[in-house]
Amino acid sequence: RGRYQRNGYNVEMYAIQGEGDYVIPMLLMVPNSGGEFPAIIYIHPEGKAADASVGGRMEELVQRGFIVAAPDVIGIGETGGIYTNPGRANYAAVIIGRNNVGIQAGDIVRVVNMLKKRPDVKEDKIDAVAFDELCPALLHAAVFEPSIKNTALISPLVSYREIVNHKIYNFSLTFIWGVAGALTEYDLPDLAACIAPRKLLMIDIKDAMKRPASDQIVNREFEFPRSVYKLNQKPENFRIETNITDENSDSIFNWWMD
Repeated sequence: RGRYQRNGYNVEMYAIQGEGDYVIPMLLMVPNSGGEFPAIIYIHPEGKAADASVGGRMEELVQRGFIVAAPDVIGIGETGGIYTNPGRANYAAVIIGRNNVGIQAGDIVRVVNMLKKRPDVKEDKIDAVAFDELCPALLHAAVFEPSIKNTALISPLVSYREIVNHKIYNFSLTFIWGVAGALTEYDLPDLAACIAPRKLLMIDIKDAMKRPASDQIVNREFEFPRSVYKLNQKPENFRIETNITDENSDSIFNWWMD
């Protein structure tokens, strides 16, 4: 849909066909030095423009030599719609036996497939990062799409069980993060286990009130995925971090990208 130039990279605008009659708007930031680059899919609940400004997080990644794809998966950004009740689409999906998390995961996979077709993307180096309430969507996508090599979740919900065990919780009433009936079959830590042995980085895990989850909760909920990574002889590929600082952020990022 067009492109414009910034210092050292191009910003390209795309519209990818979604599951139905909608398109997935996406920004693609590409270094203008030429050649092949690793790619990072960047998924933010405030949409593709959240960190896309000059000097923003996505620009930092491009300057490190990555192609950055920032899509507005269904329900966020340009695809969010304007309703009196902002959760209307999510609840409608539940009524028909669907959920936005699953549709969003499909949108993420479509972005992966688009990147794999580009000659300037290293097909075996496509990673993804999600923030806050979009972490479940990426977690589901990474399970079903092995081309997502490394996954990072920033401020994710520790588990669905943590929500149902608390009468009062602080995750949005729009239900953008939820899968109705999931706990009859699985929980988010089970999905983390399914990603093994690929790298999974979780930073600042949250409890039901969006407060830092206690060590007790984290150890209980992630005992199973840790055991699966250990069984795959890659325990070091599952990493939980808190209190990221300027001093340790580079070493953590370099580990994740290695």
